[in-house]
Amino acid sequence: MKVLFFLSALCCLFFEMTKAQSKENFESKFEILNIDSIQSVYIVYAKRNDSVIKIVSKNENLNDCKPIFKGQFYELKVESFLKYSASKRHIGGVKYNGVLIKLEGDKVVWDLFVCEDLKGLCYIPSTSSTACKKKKQKKRLENEIRP
Repeated sequence: MKVLFFLSALCCLFFEMTKAQSKENFESKFEILNIDSIQSVYIVYAKRNDSVIKIVSKNENLNDCKPIFKGQFYELKVESFLKYSASKRHIGGVKYNGVLIKLEGDKVVWDLFVCEDLKGLCYIPSTSSTACKKKKQKKRLENEIRP
C-alpha cells in the first residue's frame, strides 16, 4: 500500500513539474489570436499573459516562408510604434504603409506595434538582438557613406 501511495505521489509530482515547465515556455511567447488585413497591411492580434496587442506588418509575399497560424505561440520581438509619443490617449490612429490603422482599447492595448520577426505573415525569427543591432548599424553606415 505504501509503495502504491509513493508511486502515485511521484506521478503527481512529475505531472506538476512538466505542467509548470510548459507554462513557463509559453509565458514568454505570444499567442496569435486573429489575423486581419486592410489594403497593404496585415494586422495581427497577439496575446501574452493578459495583454492583447495589435501588430502591423506590410503585405509582402515571400517564397521561402514559415507562415504564422492563429492559435499558435511565437517568440516575437515587438516594439511600440508610438514609443516616443508623449500622450498616446489623444491619438486615434496611425498611418502605416500608407494605410490609417485605428487604435482600439478595451481589451486591446491602446498602442500599435511592429515586429522584426514578421515579414508579411511569415515568421522569420531574428538570430539575436545584438546581431540585429550590428546589421542596422552597418546598414546605417553604408547609407551615410554613399554619395
